[in-house]
Amino acid sequence: MAYKQHNQTRHIPLPSKPPVLVKDWEAINKHIAEALSNEVLRVQRATKDLQIQRHDSIYTGISGIAMMEYHLAGISIPLQHDALTPKSLIHVADQHLARVIRYRPPYVYSFNRLSFIESGVGIAALVLSRGLWTSEPTIVGNWKAAKDFLESNVEQVLLEDAELYSPGEKEDGCEVLYGRAGLLYALLYLRNSISGKPHHEIASLENLTSDSNLARLVDSIMSRGKHGAFSLASEFRMDDQPQLPPLMWTWHRKRYLGGAHAGILQILLACPGSIIQKHLSEILGTIRWLITCQDEAGNWPSKCPTQRGVSSENELVQWCHGAPGVIILLSTTLRVLHDHEGFAADGVRDDIVRSIQQGARFVYKHGLLRKGVGLCHGVAGSVYALLAASDALDSSSNKRFFAKAAHLAFLATLREDLTTSKEMLIPDHPWSLYEGIAGACCAYAEVLSRLDSNDSRRSVSGFPGYNDFCGI
Repeated sequence: MAYKQHNQTRHIPLPSKPPVLVKDWEAINKHIAEALSNEVLRVQRATKDLQIQRHDSIYTGISGIAMMEYHLAGISIPLQHDALTPKSLIHVADQHLARVIRYRPPYVYSFNRLSFIESGVGIAALVLSRGLWTSEPTIVGNWKAAKDFLESNVEQVLLEDAELYSPGEKEDGCEVLYGRAGLLYALLYLRNSISGKPHHEIASLENLTSDSNLARLVDSIMSRGKHGAFSLASEFRMDDQPQLPPLMWTWHRKRYLGGAHAGILQILLACPGSIIQKHLSEILGTIRWLITCQDEAGNWPSKCPTQRGVSSENELVQWCHGAPGVIILLSTTLRVLHDHEGFAADGVRDDIVRSIQQGARFVYKHGLLRKGVGLCHGVAGSVYALLAASDALDSSSNKRFFAKAAHLAFLATLREDLTTSKEMLIPDHPWSLYEGIAGACCAYAEVLSRLDSNDSRRSVSGFPGYNDFCGI
């Protein structure tokens, strides 16, 4: 690909250092604020000319632009333009969502596309989260169809678990991007959006987002993970098996780590404690195993080791493969499982802290990615990983990881210059949430919000579609 003209590297060497002096922070704050306003307006203008695709999704579609606008509306930042107030953002987001609904085919179940990010499940979740409070007629008129679709997805997924299928399918279909963890996220997203609202307004959604439905999906994911771990163990010699994880999932029969494997664990940890309590030992055991897969540089292999001492190369540094997705998981682990009895044994907390430190240093060094500024395999994913490290490890007097996150966000605002100089590529969907500028806008807003706060740390790092709410 284009990496050959840049000595095969996938990242751009950092041209400057993190902010230290007050004037450095002021300059970064001003620059990111201006970039956020300009880029959001550019995304919205570009969206007017974009055609609705048959399989519009949060990942690359106009529904993802709506997701950006809803996300920004919920972040407290001093915006630079009247069109970017929460009220204006929500209004435009409703219009974008309605446009997708009008031109998209009816909801259709697909066994290999049932996630929030890459299927109609995400669109349905947005419709339900807005349908009770918006006056937009298309969204309101689509509300029942969206509810029926999500309910049928949950039932169909659980029905598949009860049917006979090949052994390989018993560990597949759980990842965040396409599978069951993505469907679980959709229910959690919806549950979070109606939390605290009057009972009479949300009663019609309580069954869909109930503990019972969440627990059934969690049990399905865990069952497949245990089966996958058993399958993995059968490929190793008996003396190697203590080094293997209690949970392992596949995607298209391949065992991916990073955003795929860590992502499933991340969504499980976003569930209410009462639902995952019985599974915590296996979850923590798998997280501890993930730490052992980290290489000396601080990255993780893309795929699971196939035999002792042998694994795939660790060349990818992006949310979907490599350190960023794992760092976010480890930060969440410290927050959610700090009272678990497993933390008191064998120094597991210290191991997690060291792993985050090493991984975050690596992400910062290699995080200015040539693929662009998006969430999935761009600079925004690196920024969110460093924000997660800040959540876990920074103090009010030492903001080292937040400084690095802010610095990468600042460098991402130079994307036009980097593209002109051919150091950075233009993605296939340059305005989208997961590949393009919309995702960077979310990262900019997160950094600005923390700059405007007395404490730059947050309980979550706010990656849209991944960990943008706490456990419920």
